[in-house]
Amino acid sequence: MEIVKKYKKYILVGIICLGLLLLFIPRSSNSDQLVVKGDKSKIEKTEKQKERLVIGMYDPLEHSKIYLGYDKGSMLATKLVYESLVRINNDLTIDKQVASKITFSKSGKKATIKLNDKTFSDGSKLNSKAVKASYKALNKSDSEYFNKSYTENIVGMLDYQLGKTKDIKGIKVIDNQTLEFDFNNCRSENMYAFTLPIVNVKNDAGSGSYVVDQFRFQDYLQLKQKDKNDDLSYQKVLIKNVNTVVMEKQMKAYNLDVLEVSKSHFKTLKKIGYHNVYQLNSDDLHYVAFDLTKASGKNKNLRKAVYYGINKKVLKNDMDAQDVYVGHYLSTTLMDNQDVYDLNKAKSAQSDANKSKIDFEVSGDVSSLLRYDALKKTLKKANLELSQGSSFASIQETYSTDRYEIEDKINDSYLKKDYQKQLKDTYQKNCLNVLKEFDNYILDEYLVLPLYTSTYYLAMSSDVNQEQVLDFMTN
Repeated sequence: MEIVKKYKKYILVGIICLGLLLLFIPRSSNSDQLVVKGDKSKIEKTEKQKERLVIGMYDPLEHSKIYLGYDKGSMLATKLVYESLVRINNDLTIDKQVASKITFSKSGKKATIKLNDKTFSDGSKLNSKAVKASYKALNKSDSEYFNKSYTENIVGMLDYQLGKTKDIKGIKVIDNQTLEFDFNNCRSENMYAFTLPIVNVKNDAGSGSYVVDQFRFQDYLQLKQKDKNDDLSYQKVLIKNVNTVVMEKQMKAYNLDVLEVSKSHFKTLKKIGYHNVYQLNSDDLHYVAFDLTKASGKNKNLRKAVYYGINKKVLKNDMDAQDVYVGHYLSTTLMDNQDVYDLNKAKSAQSDANKSKIDFEVSGDVSSLLRYDALKKTLKKANLELSQGSSFASIQETYSTDRYEIEDKINDSYLKKDYQKQLKDTYQKNCLNVLKEFDNYILDEYLVLPLYTSTYYLAMSSDVNQEQVLDFMTN
């Protein structure tokens, strides 16, 4: 689940110092709510234009080597031009791409990977040596690749990234189609180490179904299909930098099929007339979780009392009444609008916990204080007494840009033994389920409570394959 791991980070925004903390977790469950319906009859395209998908982007294209670009357009293009050992989807399912089989040791710290029979777009073989060469190129000290943090848990990787060694000790070539990855410890996030694009270091070729056709720095990038792609059926994909000031003119000039928009653009879109507009969940989900180093956090019954005692409707209404935008409310990372609020369960758990007082440490801004007041109100009905914490320093200590700080917290707590056993079992049974099992663990055992996410709008020409393009843009 940052990304910095752009689509995969946690950002802490507050703490209940004896029990609770609020987290932003970038996992989304797109509601795909259609808010504006376009009219296909208004579309004027030639048959050749229909074979090309045109995507508008506000961030200028940063790099001719697209796998190094941190802008959204480059990252979309990288998904089509390059493959990884595995691909991780938004719902935390994992698909094998270059890898044909992944087997973990009982310790969960060694992975043996067999490769599919693949070739780069230049016709050269994608073998084990090519995979290791790609990892070395992307992780070397002067590389501009932005997701180096994904591989930091590989044995010897940090020294290699700092330029202290010339080889990566934890990646071994066994034969042409087999590699071994050694990790420092057993973590669910080790699967993210397999998501780096596999690049032919001699000429930047990839093994994906598209190749770069044209590129103009900070202006546009065009890809053309070299192999059939079941996920995206267009012969060409054009990613064009656009300007909101002249958006209407550019939409007509370039026949823009896809563009992220705001409500202020709706008038223009309705004038053009043929775009559907979807309201989608963003990558940031806001959670309530627990500090497992505190006495209250170790009390599972108290965690249950809070989990079932927060009425999200009351929380949202109270925030709305103060004109504080709190986004789209969720109950779990995978399902929208299902509230787990159950006052009877909350009261029963509180009684079993034999504790009612918990502290919530706020950052001092208005939104944080209002959230505190709203939580205090709803938890009071569950016989829980919420009070403000006072240590500003502890807020700084718990602020994080690491998506897996929550896994660190589990591994540093009394839950470590239980969690590590389950994690190693999952790696043995089916390593492709490890992220979904981690998600289940933090919901069922850690008892974090997803609260809400922000939303955004995506305009899409009504003649394109809606399901295909939505999946490409959001997954």
